[in-house]
Amino acid sequence: MDIKHIKYLLDIFEGAVEKRSQVYEIADDEDDENQAAAQCGAAKAELIRAIEQLIETKDSSSH
Repeated sequence: MDIKHIKYLLDIFEGAVEKRSQVYEIADDEDDENQAAAQCGAAKAELIRAIEQLIETKDSSSH
């Protein structure tokens, strides 16, 4: 997986986050909106960690 693929995955994730945030904005419940933002932030961090681990694994196996 090269950097182009990783950026593509992050773009897809960001689009999903934006759509989810819009749903909560329509609901007009600030607590739900804040919770959604926190969940999305945590999911993004988890995705980044997974990508970093994938890169480390690939680097280790290529040496």
